[in-house]
Amino acid sequence: MNQRIGKLLILAWTIVFLLLMGVLVNFSRETNVVHRPGNEEKKLVIMAVYEEDESDEYLKKILDQYSAIPGNPKVVTEYVAQSAYQKQLCLYKDQNSLPDLIICDSVMTPALQSMDILRDLSDYMTGERTSRFLKHAYGSCVVNGICYGVPFTSNPYVVFYNRDHLARYKKEIPDNMDEFYNLCRETKSLGTYSFGIAVKNKEDIASSFLQLVYSAGGNLRGLDSDNSLKLYEILGKMRDEGIIAQDVINWNQKDLMQAFSSGYVKIAVAKLSSMSLLEHSPSHINYEIAEIPYIQKQTFLFQGDMIGVTETADEAEALKLLDYITSPEIAETYYKNTYSLSVRTDVCVNPGKVRGLSDAFVERERNQSVLKSTYSTWFIISDSIAGAMSDFFGDKSMTPQAVAGRLQGEIRSAILER
Repeated sequence: MNQRIGKLLILAWTIVFLLLMGVLVNFSRETNVVHRPGNEEKKLVIMAVYEEDESDEYLKKILDQYSAIPGNPKVVTEYVAQSAYQKQLCLYKDQNSLPDLIICDSVMTPALQSMDILRDLSDYMTGERTSRFLKHAYGSCVVNGICYGVPFTSNPYVVFYNRDHLARYKKEIPDNMDEFYNLCRETKSLGTYSFGIAVKNKEDIASSFLQLVYSAGGNLRGLDSDNSLKLYEILGKMRDEGIIAQDVINWNQKDLMQAFSSGYVKIAVAKLSSMSLLEHSPSHINYEIAEIPYIQKQTFLFQGDMIGVTETADEAEALKLLDYITSPEIAETYYKNTYSLSVRTDVCVNPGKVRGLSDAFVERERNQSVLKSTYSTWFIISDSIAGAMSDFFGDKSMTPQAVAGRLQGEIRSAILER
């Protein structure tokens, strides 16, 4: 009897063992199927700075078209606020989950390279490829002789003005800053502001501020020069006399354009691509575009985006996508639909021509633009500029001399940190 029970127990344990082995084998097979590379959907991730204009929407359209081509991976775009861009990349790097490509202001290139995020693209950017791009645009992607990105757009700061408002006073946008200040004083109307600029986002105010500084004859190493101080004095008078609203410290580009299109602000300095917000605005404002006034000389400062490939990307797939995005046909449609300028030698567009922006301005932007001084500590520099200018516009007790001293001290320290 005991022998029979023992045999039955052995049989039962054998059956249980075989069943467990079957489950394990089946799980192993399923696991192999799930993780086999050939059965996974290929995917590329692009991380881009969130823009307040409508360029994000058109970029998505282009990438969706690429994804729909048979054999291509699905392209997923992640948009990150300017203020969080560096922190998000650091987080992804620590988690070993960097995106495959990044799109950002080319001035960030040295900083991203110092963080070991960007892949060396020198082999990809051959002499033939390099010749397709404007020299200064290509130069904005080079650090210590090594190319870390491909030029994508040129997006200069310009003056948007309410044409009907200035016509009422029989005025036009002048060439120099002194006359521009007088124009704003003479055309000030009750309940509105003559001039506006976006201060909320640090990259916006840093870039627009540097355009004004370079046009004043200054640069990052001379923020307390006589001409720079003159610029702060003019901006200070605009602040104190109610020509510029203190609300600007809370405005991004989109907020500024909404204030402009509603008539609350009559003249605005913003990126050329902000045209997209006005052209699709229900207000249908009658506006035109002019060049930034200067103090010493007219300076064309290159402002634009680049596309970089990260160190951990699938290089072959990333470069294939890069070829597509930067091809002349795709690039031209992107420039026209996002109201930006071309960085290619074989494509030239002027989306602002319908609003009075001259072809001569576009040609000078293409042939005479200078590069901002760029440093690996750019994120610290832009933080310092944004903080100082936000305080300056928001606090009437802050003098031009005080902001000049603060900027010079903080930026000098940031440059020495590199």
